Amino acid sequence: ADGAGRQTAAALAAIASIGAAFAAAPARSVGADLPRLVPGASWGPLRIVAFTGAGRYGDVYRAWDPALSREVALKLT
Repeated sequence: ADGAGRQTAAALAAIASIGAAFAAAPARSVGADLPRLVPGASWGPLRIVAFTGAGRYGDVYRAWDPALSREVALKLT
């Protein structure tokens, strides 16, 4: 293996170790102590349209932004 091949292998090994660390991290219980927002609720100037989903880092909602006159994504962590 030449020098470039060794550098590539080392970079891929570093990426793999980072991925393994994230995979081993316990899932965070997002919003366990907070109620989910319901359609029609407000978050600042935004109006909640729908709950989209939840992940390790927060809840995602579809929301209406009157300043932009369009739907936006709202992520609450």
